[in-house]
Amino acid sequence: MSDIITQYLQTIDYVAVLNSALNEIFRRRSEINLETTYNFERSLRRYMRAVESFCVILLPSLRDDEAGELIKKARNNGVNWKTVELLDKAVEKLLRRLDQRKILIKAKFLEVGRSDLSFDEEDLLSS
Repeated sequence: MSDIITQYLQTIDYVAVLNSALNEIFRRRSEINLETTYNFERSLRRYMRAVESFCVILLPSLRDDEAGELIKKARNNGVNWKTVELLDKAVEKLLRRLDQRKILIKAKFLEVGRSDLSFDEEDLLSS
């Protein structure tokens, strides 16, 4: 009896991974809760973890040193609104870097017609 070895080839769409991580950042940012100190601290820490996780999955060539410094400052800043602002600035810098590299939005050109063709009524009726 022969053993059959099956190998599965799996590819990972890096842009999809980045988009998923960005969605998590945006979700955590929108969930920052100012009702109580406890809720604010908890939601801020979740936002910080989402931003830090995003930086971890970025390729070294896509990382931004200034954004990394802002994240470090945010971590050492404590639980206050200034920390949120530092993280927001870090995310903005990372988005700019990805935009410069054209990572998130892929442009595709689709030719939908030709300008050198002309039709008259007879052409349309004969077909």
